[in-house]
Amino acid sequence: MNKSLTVADIFTKAVQVEQKGAHFYREVAARLADPVKAALIEELARMEEAHEATFSALLGQLGEEPGLAAPPGAGPAREDLAEWSDGEVFDFHLDLVLGLTGRETLPEILRKAIQMEKESIVFYLWVQELVDDPVARSRVSRIVNQEFQHISRLNRELKSLLPSGSIESHVL
Repeated sequence: MNKSLTVADIFTKAVQVEQKGAHFYREVAARLADPVKAALIEELARMEEAHEATFSALLGQLGEEPGLAAPPGAGPAREDLAEWSDGEVFDFHLDLVLGLTGRETLPEILRKAIQMEKESIVFYLWVQELVDDPVARSRVSRIVNQEFQHISRLNRELKSLLPSGSIESHVL
């Protein structure tokens, strides 16, 4: 694949990542019987929506801000990202909710969410390197830090389920 992504392509994919994450969290929250745990997951959905708004705003500024371009020499990195985003490494069209059967335990859901957040971080770290504008780069960096915080929250929640004995007994 010899396609190079534009900055608009990159931010469009970032918007898709956040939409997928928010959709996943909302669906999971709707399935949880525990209102406290559902509220935690809903909060993560709102954070993903805030990230989506940030990337949408950056996308909207592309015509106004000539500095929103990739740094010199970023061509091969853009081609690599384009290749990765064809569905084999980052699948931007996969609906994560479709993979849920309704029989997942809460720890299984939390592990899936942690994996989703890790993949977002890998993608955003790459995006951060491909964007030359310091304001845009700073916004992406802030989102990366927030995604790390999401992992910490999810991990704490996962660990809180471990002492009860069998973690598989916590069914949605």
